[in-house]
Amino acid sequence: MLNNIRNFSKTFLAKILLVIIIIPFIFWGMGNVFNTGNTNNIVKINKNNISTKDFMNFINRSNLTPEIIKENIDNNIIEEILSKLISKTMLEMEIDDLNLTLSDESLVKRIKNNKNFFDENNKFSRTKYEKFLLSNNLTAVDFEKQLKENELKNRLFTYVSGGVKSPYFLVNNSFKSQKSKLYIDYINLDNSYKKEKDFSNEEIKNYINENKNDLKIDIIDFSYIKITPNNLIGVDDFNELYFEKIDELENK
Repeated sequence: MLNNIRNFSKTFLAKILLVIIIIPFIFWGMGNVFNTGNTNNIVKINKNNISTKDFMNFINRSNLTPEIIKENIDNNIIEEILSKLISKTMLEMEIDDLNLTLSDESLVKRIKNNKNFFDENNKFSRTKYEKFLLSNNLTAVDFEKQLKENELKNRLFTYVSGGVKSPYFLVNNSFKSQKSKLYIDYINLDNSYKKEKDFSNEEIKNYINENKNDLKIDIIDFSYIKITPNNLIGVDDFNELYFEKIDELENK
């Protein structure tokens, strides 16, 4: 039975069946799976999990229509999207580890200094800003979130690549790493405790008797039998009845 299943899983028909199963889950929802805390995790990076719900949300934000994904299933589009999500998550984790931040004041300043939003007097125009959002089908929240993410990524790349003048946080982290100290309390066992040769046999026996429960260990005892046609069906041949019995045991 198992061999039949394994052989079928390698066929072209099985691959078609897998795509037919996956597509409805991707584009028409997962029912109540996402309404509980037990979401399925598809990727784990250190202690961070990427759930199926995170993957679905990322696909929705990518503005990829179901038709585009269906047409490119054989071109590994799902793997490419998942790779992008993993890369994005790893960058966000690195940004968090380095405590890179961008204040709301700095974000507002970047928007107001963007020349694309200047009027004829070279001043920030709220009207031009709103027109830009409408023409690109964006909300202010989404645009500002994307702008903040891009700025934090740029700071991360600056941190990694360095430069002629190292950023303050790079110098600060390096200083902390080089100047850090570790204080350790320890006990000198050579002087404070008796060595094995200093104990008498009587002391050892007394210690064992007084600590029997703490010194006990669990030992697992089990038995097994080698399954052969002779001890299973009473003959020496590996016939059809033998394999039927094996299937029965396996199903149980």
